[in-house]
Amino acid sequence: GEPARLPLHSVLQMVRQNEERRQTGAEDDAIEALPTRLYEGGDSSKAGGEGTNCQICMEDFEEGDELRTLPCFHLFHSKCVDQWLKVNSICPTCRHKIG
Repeated sequence: GEPARLPLHSVLQMVRQNEERRQTGAEDDAIEALPTRLYEGGDSSKAGGEGTNCQICMEDFEEGDELRTLPCFHLFHSKCVDQWLKVNSICPTCRHKIG
């Protein structure tokens, strides 16, 4: 007989699901090793040109917020990205591998 034929969207969905299952979180020490700093209000140049909001919670950075910088230079609230990295060891913006 002929081999089974699956629609392309079904194959892509299976590949995505397989990738999601394989992804694991970063180790706590790898997360803690990533640099943090306090946000200085209105200073978008120090936000790496990526804007002045956290792409996880979508809230604006406010003066005094603790931000964590990933190796790809994307910035997030520390509390947001730390939770993310415990589940997914990739940058939520560009998918750069962490640790």
